[in-house]
Amino acid sequence: MKLDEIRQNIDKIDNEIAQLFQQRMALAGEVAREKQRSGGTVLNKDREEAILARLAMQIQPEYHVALRQLYETIFHASRAHQTRLLEKG
Repeated sequence: MKLDEIRQNIDKIDNEIAQLFQQRMALAGEVAREKQRSGGTVLNKDREEAILARLAMQIQPEYHVALRQLYETIFHASRAHQTRLLEKG
């Protein structure tokens, strides 16, 4: 496969990731509203670690460090989004 073709495939995947990220953030907003009703806290470290463990089982070990880095960023963005929503009330 030529470089241009590889980059086109990467662009397609990036578009899909952006759409999935948007869906994930919308669901994180729903989680925030439920936590507000139930009195839960934004940070749930056990849940985050369980997600990382589940996802790590699905990918090659050589990508585990990068997966953790990616999801730590996603978790941070999700918690920040939830916090903003909870502050608004």
